[in-house]
Amino acid sequence: MNNNKIHLLSLAIFMAVIFTQCNSQNNPSDSRYFVGNIDQLLIEKPEHGYVTNMPASKWEEAMLTGNGTLGALVMGYPLKERIIFSHEKLFLPENPPTKAPDFGGSMDLIRHWVLDGETKKAVDLSIKLGADVGLGEYYWTDPFIPACQMEIEVLDKNPLTNYSRSVNYETGEATTAWSTKKGQFKQSVFASRSDGVICTRFWSPVGNSSNFRIRLAELPFNEAKSENEQGFNRDNVIEDLIYTVSKDGILKYTTSFKKKWEGSLKAYTVETRIIDYDGKMRTDGEWIYFKGCSDLTLLSDI
Repeated sequence: MNNNKIHLLSLAIFMAVIFTQCNSQNNPSDSRYFVGNIDQLLIEKPEHGYVTNMPASKWEEAMLTGNGTLGALVMGYPLKERIIFSHEKLFLPENPPTKAPDFGGSMDLIRHWVLDGETKKAVDLSIKLGADVGLGEYYWTDPFIPACQMEIEVLDKNPLTNYSRSVNYETGEATTAWSTKKGQFKQSVFASRSDGVICTRFWSPVGNSSNFRIRLAELPFNEAKSENEQGFNRDNVIEDLIYTVSKDGILKYTTSFKKKWEGSLKAYTVETRIIDYDGKMRTDGEWIYFKGCSDLTLLSDI
């Protein structure tokens, strides 16, 4: 596999459901329910990848991109986009760090008991080895969590006339394309391995301009949990959330945790920088607004 092949963080990103559900709000007027023309796809099918005229109906159907460290789950909603960021080290500090149990010296004995049907002996020994390093009888792993979501909301109230989305497995690009009476627009997201950032570009192939706004935000929190999910109270684990937006186009989102174990993750910051754009830019609260913009590039890191 060459260096440009995509390294998806699919398993880790899918585990983000333990922290919060990425639920769709059932609003029939939302662009996510628009189905494009299958005979006039706006994206050429990649040699390795896919293209579809249907948007994601839930987060499990979102587009994935990643570089092995950073990952993004791209919903592909053209007028109200949500891009969910993740990092390989973002595990909620639920439990204090401990040493790993020393199973190596007992592996032959454990295998022997399992093959002979004496599984209780194997389990009891495993629990004892865990207790030797401070683990209780049942010790759940720290849940993997998403960092935050970047929201891109188009302010032009023009209905869609066509829609396509695609993932190219060779380049790692997750692309959304759509058209309105104003023209055609595209958004592409990929995680660079060489630069260690997630790049997002919004542009019009023929130079049509648009008005929209961008912010970093917390994912919607869903209190409903299935019986198989690990539940927790958000207010018991998150100490503080800080949003900052600078006039020169830098968005920051910082989360700090209440549990501060020695050697554990205590806080993290997501930073998005506007590195290139046309039109006019202004800030207002948590949002950066763009007017008359036909090309915009953002770089995000955690």
